Amino acid sequence: GGLSQRLGGGIKPLAPIGPHNEPLLEISLQQSLPAYFSKIIFIVSPVTIKAYQHHFGSHYQGIPIEYTLQTYDSSKRDKPWGTADALCAAIPFLNTPSIICNEDDLYGSSSFEQAKNFLEQTEENLVIGYELKEVVPTKGAVNRAIIQTDTKEKISDIHEEFNITLEKIEKRELRGNALCSMNFFGIQPILLPEIQRKVQQFKKENRNNRTKECLLPEVINILIHKGTAFRVLPAHERWIGIT
Repeated sequence: GGLSQRLGGGIKPLAPIGPHNEPLLEISLQQSLPAYFSKIIFIVSPVTIKAYQHHFGSHYQGIPIEYTLQTYDSSKRDKPWGTADALCAAIPFLNTPSIICNEDDLYGSSSFEQAKNFLEQTEENLVIGYELKEVVPTKGAVNRAIIQTDTKEKISDIHEEFNITLEKIEKRELRGNALCSMNFFGIQPILLPEIQRKVQQFKKENRNNRTKECLLPEVINILIHKGTAFRVLPAHERWIGIT
């Protein structure tokens, strides 16, 4: 439900960047097709929904598409409530294990396939992990959610590190091959009501804050520390993001 404000009013996932002018989001959908998903859900805003519907309609390559709105009270807020709230907008459509990911990032076909296989074979949840040194740009600083694991790649913590540059990775005692989250999650439906409760609690506690967001990695980290099982699957392909 983002507004693509940094793009100057355009909708970044619909920006034509492919060899045949395909939008960024369509390239991501093409990467997901080999995993044979049963449906696609776009979480959009009242400002962007018509553009999405005009481009994609009700199906993509035979897969049904649903649209759900992430809304907020503009008299009390300057922006939507964040990625965890966005997921809550899709809960009415999520009755099966689901993959949640950014619409303006490219993760690679193998990430979708290994995530789907994992969700079908276990009752646990997952994060696709990317090596830190591969997801930090050559210029500029970024924030990345570093993943810590215990035995058998079970996640024990996800914490945000701010203003990371390639030059500062070693100086800050961060490992270049440490895995980090790029917002690609596999979630079992039984977990969704608990995520919704955490978001409702966050909104209540921050009802007078116009900008603070409830971020999905932070909510997931709270659930991990309460015993919810998440495992990290190392990515086999490069992540590509456009800012």
